[in-house]
Amino acid sequence: MRRGTAKKFESLSDAVKQLESKGFTRKRAQRAVCDMLYDQRFLKRLLWAERETPRGGIVRPQHVRRLGGVSSPGDIDWETSSLKRPLPDSSRRRLAKIEIQISDVTWYLNGGDLSAGTKSTGAEETGAIRALSAQLSKNKDMKVVDAKAWCASEGYELSGYGFRYRVWPKAREAAGLSLTAPPGRKPKSLRPE
Repeated sequence: MRRGTAKKFESLSDAVKQLESKGFTRKRAQRAVCDMLYDQRFLKRLLWAERETPRGGIVRPQHVRRLGGVSSPGDIDWETSSLKRPLPDSSRRRLAKIEIQISDVTWYLNGGDLSAGTKSTGAEETGAIRALSAQLSKNKDMKVVDAKAWCASEGYELSGYGFRYRVWPKAREAAGLSLTAPPGRKPKSLRPE
């Protein structure tokens, strides 16, 4: 939160629209919002619907610094500004909406942390490592070429060198996989007799 500013929040889809108005593509804007959700420098407000009443649900706001469970834009329902899957701690509550502080999004744009034409940075690579490790946990046989294409489809703009020598090995390590395949020729399967 920027000091001296009132706490006004906007939905995730409004934040994407604000980024698009500054020259971002939709995928790049959604990727930036996902990074903001994970980054603890930015204040988020979670609106929880606790129970239904005759006048509607009772909504209780909760301010958080970091929101886990968001590794890619596919984890977010952009129409409702919420997550597609419930959070682990939401036993009797339902997450109705996620909002980001407006002044944080503006600071993110004006403060030099982000611009529409950025090249890959450490933050971009860190986000790609986190997202790719989650993907590798689901698909352990993913090849380098497929992983690079997946990162590009998720909105990460990575250099070839940065992906090959920083993102790919660190994502494999974070997913609990070996950095390289075992040496030697792959064994041929035996035919049943």
